[in-house]
Amino acid sequence: QYNKIIQGYQLNSIMQNAFNKETKTIDEKKFLAEAGKFMTKGEAQESLLKVKMTLAFRMKKIAEYEKLALSYYKDGNDEKFSSAELNEVAWNFFENITEKSSLIKAVSWAEQSIKKNEEYANLDTLANLYFKIGDKVNAKLIAEKALEIAEKSGEDAASTKELLKKL
Repeated sequence: QYNKIIQGYQLNSIMQNAFNKETKTIDEKKFLAEAGKFMTKGEAQESLLKVKMTLAFRMKKIAEYEKLALSYYKDGNDEKFSSAELNEVAWNFFENITEKSSLIKAVSWAEQSIKKNEEYANLDTLANLYFKIGDKVNAKLIAEKALEIAEKSGEDAASTKELLKKL
């Protein structure tokens, strides 16, 4: 945990030095050279991909974000991805992406998130994704399960109730 925190600070510092505020781009060579001082080349390239993905989302470059996220999370089964991280990217796809094949991939991320830690938020994400791809049967089943968990834990499930009304 400690090493991950330190590495996070190091990457943040590298990002600040490699980011051009005028062009809003990353000097990839500089980023990789600096990151390569404390991680493998593969880890540095993976970190750069994640940074580029995050930056694209923040800058609302959704098509670029979609492409980068599909590459970064190509194997949603990877242990390095937490339940919360997978749920976040799946929700981002639900809210911003229209390409059905990409949404189907987001369904798999939401499913992996649930396998790692089933909770209201990721069940709600999965239900919404199912609805968006037109799978109303699974959307209803998962939304009902999400609602049940929300009621037990005292979470606000208004959005899930709205989804169930649509179904």
